[in-house]
Amino acid sequence: RNITPWLRGHTSMLLHQIGKTTLETYLMQHHIWLTSNAKSLLTLVPGWPKVNFLIVTILYFAVSRKLYHLTLYLRGIVLPDKKRDECLRNMSVLAGVMLAFYALAYALRSFEVLNLMTVGIVATGLGFLLYRVCMDLTWEGFKRSYLENHSPTVEDAILEKMVGPGASQPNFDSFINSVSAPLVGFFVVFIMGLMWHGMAQIGASSVGLIPAGCGGFANQGSWIPIDPCNVESRGIGYRDYGISSYASCANRGNGLVWGWNETHPSFHCRFHHRDVKALRKALKRRTI
Repeated sequence: RNITPWLRGHTSMLLHQIGKTTLETYLMQHHIWLTSNAKSLLTLVPGWPKVNFLIVTILYFAVSRKLYHLTLYLRGIVLPDKKRDECLRNMSVLAGVMLAFYALAYALRSFEVLNLMTVGIVATGLGFLLYRVCMDLTWEGFKRSYLENHSPTVEDAILEKMVGPGASQPNFDSFINSVSAPLVGFFVVFIMGLMWHGMAQIGASSVGLIPAGCGGFANQGSWIPIDPCNVESRGIGYRDYGISSYASCANRGNGLVWGWNETHPSFHCRFHHRDVKALRKALKRRTI
């Protein structure tokens, strides 16, 4: 506001584009930059913290940008401009669908059948129903739009001359067109479900109480001469010594620091340093 008129008339496109996706970047930071309810960091390249930060940041902004475009696209579908009646109808339908999902989740939880397999079956079935509803509502409009906007090409003229009139027009109602999209969508959801199930079963879960079986790993580690307060030093400790966490984060100069060996994520054994305040909070109202 207090700079020259010339500078006020110019903007940075980089900051402009980042500013467009502030909502998406705020939401995605809890799912990409941070994991386990913001209690741990996403690690794709262990032992190389700066390289990992660069890769995760690129992924973070790319997903946020894609989510921004999807948000605009879905907003145009659900809340079309200058169509108040359609907006009210779509909002009513959206509210009804949300209530139905809440009721379904409550029923599954009440009958104690809320598990990954049930969620996968329900998601696949409801996804197919949603696909059919969208197709029934938009298919005729899509065919009209294609026929109105499609310009005949030389290949179309040759095909119609050889086969007959209408040979170049696509058969929208063919069996292949009817089943190909649902089948592809089913296999995509199925493969993603298998990956999700595998990560949930053998991968790292949310940070919680250490399982009882972690006692065997408590003394598996070594004293190493690094500074655990430094990110690069922690990377060296992981690459050269196989250390994933440390007992303290105090710079001891040339002294040795205890570190725990890396354990497989499926064991959920995460040892880490606690300061005095955090330790008192964790042991509050407990008897040792």
